[in-house]
Amino acid sequence: MRQAARALALLAMLSLAAGCAAFQKAFSEEGVIYKETAAENFEAGEKALADKNWEEAVKYFNHVSNKYPYSKYALLSGLRLADAHFGDEKYLEAIDAFQSFVKLHPKHDQVPYATYMVARCYYERMPGDWFFLPPVSEKDQTGAIDAQSALQDYLARFPDDKNAAEAKKLLAEVRGRLIANERYAANFYARHGHWRAVAWRSLAIADKFRDTPDAGEALLRAGEAYEKLGEGKAALRAYRRLIENYPESTPAREARDRIQRGIENPEIDEVNPNLRPASQPVAPASEPDDNG
Repeated sequence: MRQAARALALLAMLSLAAGCAAFQKAFSEEGVIYKETAAENFEAGEKALADKNWEEAVKYFNHVSNKYPYSKYALLSGLRLADAHFGDEKYLEAIDAFQSFVKLHPKHDQVPYATYMVARCYYERMPGDWFFLPPVSEKDQTGAIDAQSALQDYLARFPDDKNAAEAKKLLAEVRGRLIANERYAANFYARHGHWRAVAWRSLAIADKFRDTPDAGEALLRAGEAYEKLGEGKAALRAYRRLIENYPESTPAREARDRIQRGIENPEIDEVNPNLRPASQPVAPASEPDDNG
């Protein structure tokens, strides 16, 4: 009887060990073995983040947030989770996580960082140039518009933050893309002789990017387009705006020369200026119906 009892006990111990091994194997297959405390799991997530093991880091930080919601590590885990998504180039997930952190902890000292990273995510989502695809200036600019808005929001709220200088560089690049897109559209319409659309696109550059040298060039082009349409008063208005706002520029000198040579039909203004469409991201592939 004693031998039978020992055998049964040994069998139970072996079964338990096998079960534990199987349980541990299940965790290993997930890529992580969770620790006993919130601090240990957070540290494991930090190490995974440093090693660029993004999926492993996500699991650790999610585990801390879910199992230890009242721990001090849960708060930072939400921010590190967003960092892990960003590192893994899952920018939509990162945006959601960074924005959630800001919403839940609006007075935390990491809010400026999280706000900056939202803008970085939008920037990283913009399409890049590939040799076998059209240039970025010819692509849809929704991503660039989102990035511009997020970067401007961050700089308006945290102008002295440590990441502000980098954000200004990114914003300048984004705005350059948007200007190039408007210029591409204007060139498209010019090739097809649709001068009203050229004027509208050029004025869009002048209105949205008035703090750049491109604004002066755009006003000159708008004036030229109105001259081709025979709308001299509209052309004069564009030239005078150019001379007033950018008096020392090369386009301003050209505008003065044009005025001095004389503008035809100076009494005719732009036809239906209230019908000017909102700026579109990309010029259409077929000829537009712009009445120009």
